[in-house]
Amino acid sequence: MAVYETSYVKLREVSLNFALPKSLLTPIKLKAASVSLIGRNFLLWSTLPNVDPETSQGMGNGVSGFEYMSLPQTTSYGVTLNLTF
Repeated sequence: MAVYETSYVKLREVSLNFALPKSLLTPIKLKAASVSLIGRNFLLWSTLPNVDPETSQGMGNGVSGFEYMSLPQTTSYGVTLNLTF
């Protein structure tokens, strides 16, 4: 049995949006266009080794603070393309 300090900082979502300049859009008859890059659950700063503090739900009887076979949250990345004609 071990006791750990459970403070943590988590970067849940980051989204970067790039609007394409009008000079590139005029020849192809577009009014607007943008590209977004999205990342979710990819950074966690914690002193707790190999455990995501949010996924530890205890033992099912209302007891908190116990880690029992919890699965890590998934990391996801995405790209979005928005076009306006």
